[in-house]
Amino acid sequence: MSIITEFDSTTKRVGFLLKNYKSLRSNDTKLWLSYLVMYHNLQTTLKNNEPCNSFCELVLDENVPSLASISRIRQTFQKKLDYPREHKKRSKKGDYFIKERVKHLLKNYKPLRDDDKKLWVSYLLAYHKLGEMDKSNDPYDTLCNILIEEAPLPESLRRCRQLLQQKGLYTGATRSERIRHAGRRGA
Repeated sequence: MSIITEFDSTTKRVGFLLKNYKSLRSNDTKLWLSYLVMYHNLQTTLKNNEPCNSFCELVLDENVPSLASISRIRQTFQKKLDYPREHKKRSKKGDYFIKERVKHLLKNYKPLRDDDKKLWVSYLLAYHKLGEMDKSNDPYDTLCNILIEEAPLPESLRRCRQLLQQKGLYTGATRSERIRHAGRRGA
């Protein structure tokens, strides 16, 4: 029996990684990357001629859990005290730039307004040179450096998007907007 069939649900897979690799308990990005390596062949995918495109396709695939989903599963395990996490103080360095960059992306690219995965991938491409993976001798190493050392978490971008949209800026075709728009037509 292969490891993939043995652990068929995302929760079981994350639990396996947390149980067996203590270093993944304190870093959601490392946990998510390890998940992608183990269960979605990330390193093989990056050996393609265009690793950047391959990574983007993988992240946008609806069958691949988002970093936020993996993070929520990790939090669930840690609430049960199964796998303690080292607490690290988060830096707010660069928050202003993140907000301005998200604002720019939402203003100029409407499809990003309702899709946090696309917003994150676009952010990585625009501001963190994700495309440099294509020129790298080791695309996986380059990707890890970008995601672990440089890039903000998708959750940070989602919060920026939500704050802007709560102010009525750069709204997309969300359910509430469609209802509001339909109400105006009927009036």
